[in-house]
Amino acid sequence: MFDMQQNMEEKGGDRPFLSVVTPVYNAPEIVEELHRQLCEQLEKLTDRFEIVMVDDCCPRGSGAKCREVAARDPRVKVIELARNFGQHIAISAGLDYAEGDYVFVMDCDLQDPPDEMGRLLETLRSSDAEICFACRTGRKEKWLKLLESRLFGYVICHITDRVFWCDQNIGNFSVITRKTVRAFRRVKEPNRSYPGVLLWLGFRKVFMPIESRARFAGQSGYTFWKSLRHAMNIILQQSVKPLLLSAVFAFLAFMLAVGSCVAVIWKWIAYGDAPTGWSSIIVIVSTLFAMVFMVLTVMCVYMANLFVEIHRRPLYTIRDTMNLRRGGGD
Repeated sequence: MFDMQQNMEEKGGDRPFLSVVTPVYNAPEIVEELHRQLCEQLEKLTDRFEIVMVDDCCPRGSGAKCREVAARDPRVKVIELARNFGQHIAISAGLDYAEGDYVFVMDCDLQDPPDEMGRLLETLRSSDAEICFACRTGRKEKWLKLLESRLFGYVICHITDRVFWCDQNIGNFSVITRKTVRAFRRVKEPNRSYPGVLLWLGFRKVFMPIESRARFAGQSGYTFWKSLRHAMNIILQQSVKPLLLSAVFAFLAFMLAVGSCVAVIWKWIAYGDAPTGWSSIIVIVSTLFAMVFMVLTVMCVYMANLFVEIHRRPLYTIRDTMNLRRGGGD
């Protein structure tokens, strides 16, 4: 695929030509196979590569398995986060320490096939783009998970005025240039999506279709409610449109109240009596209070995001590392 000597000359020194960043969670049964497949594919491309495994404080011992692999293979670098910060923060931690000229990002569950890495890299290098996304076809997931993904993509696209627009079915599986890595590191918002940040950066992108596979073992750590919370945080982090929509709903509620008052007065003037009974009052009051609470909820979420941002805390803290050079990537 690529000439080995050319890669050596392009990179030079002891630093890797290729890096792979993979967040590891709930996957002790997968780590060994992940390492085997990654090494098998990377060795076809270059002899200077690194695999950065980020343990997101997995309670099932994924970090211990990563350390076992790293003890045998110094090309594997392990970052153990002090607590569970979430998948996309774990990816950010890996990118902060990745040193390659080109950096692959992929999930650890092997749904994205490592044997497509060569084609991804070739697609990127043969273009003038800075990012190459893998477009997933035939995803082996439950219909509810697919519906969640499509609905989130549709909402985030329209609510951010197409800044996060992408007509492809993309995920984390991608390869990016060193220039993109440096730009990514400058983004410090805590509520983030790795593909979303790449789309926001605005660099040229190319897409390559791949056939998605079933998860190698275990189960995903993303429950429905966890996915919903993540989606809400991302949507409200990236746009003020929900706040504007809340103002529209408040105005509609006000118009409904005014209309109800006009109807009552008109009936009293025209027929000499006003509507009796508590049912109409209950309906109107319930509608108004529902609108008010919805507006307040959206405002409170924005205030919560501001509260988190004001603290200026680091995105993550590291408990321990293995085989990692002091100082990390440039």
